[in-house]
Amino acid sequence: MIELRPVSPDDAAAAAELFHARELRDFGASRRTEEELRGWWAEDPVAKRWLAWLDGRCAGYACLFDGDAEVADIHDESCTHPELEGRGVATALFDLVEGLAREQAFQRIRATAWTDAGRAFLEHRGYRFAASFWRLEADLGDVQPPEAPAGYRLEPYREHEDDEALYACALSAEADWAYGASFALWARHRHSRADYDPRGWAVAWAGDVIVGGALGFPLHGDAWILDVFVAPEHQGHGLGRAVVQDCLRRLREIGCDHVGLEADAENAMRLYERAGLRVTRRYDTYEKPL
Repeated sequence: MIELRPVSPDDAAAAAELFHARELRDFGASRRTEEELRGWWAEDPVAKRWLAWLDGRCAGYACLFDGDAEVADIHDESCTHPELEGRGVATALFDLVEGLAREQAFQRIRATAWTDAGRAFLEHRGYRFAASFWRLEADLGDVQPPEAPAGYRLEPYREHEDDEALYACALSAEADWAYGASFALWARHRHSRADYDPRGWAVAWAGDVIVGGALGFPLHGDAWILDVFVAPEHQGHGLGRAVVQDCLRRLREIGCDHVGLEADAENAMRLYERAGLRVTRRYDTYEKPL
């Protein structure tokens, strides 16, 4: 019998093993750690996270985000253990989180799949394809040195001193996280992360104005770039690639050997490929009315 219960900090090891097994099956490799998972959970302690247990094992995970006024998001880490597929785990978790979303009067719900089986599961439940996004990764052993386009310069981030200008630049570019978030919320979520390290942030300048940034977050040799943005009036000059390459260089200098990021548009994906990253996964987002 499947047991569903909210996640507790004591579940981190079991959940990390679940994610590790899922990634090994789907992608042939996994860098998942319990410490990373604990850091994620600490960043948003009120998120609605649930685990499914079957035969005494952690069999599945689902997380519901409700930051949008109309659309609830089932987090793209939600999954079933590959050894326990076909036993109703995914169905039980989706029944639960869809019910929670309905209780909160959301109009639509969104979920993500990265395998044909996952896509078929969502379509069977009435979800329809909405968009794709991609994960890109790079090993940092042979990072190309950055070269700022004429008229621009790349500088290290000045902790806290540059925050308001970085936020304004990200907001002007409609960067995913900054767009719609207050400055205080943006700063808190960036500086409170367990993997925050100011040495991983790269900043682009034109004169005395910040016009771009790439914010990298290292954790024991791995890193994740969460934000890349260039002010609209400075796009099209190669500055995006330069600031990403500068971020990669800074991450390598502080001991990282691997980095990842996500792109939700093909032109952004091409930019990152030119900066030296490669596409490793494609995710498809689906939506349905509630």
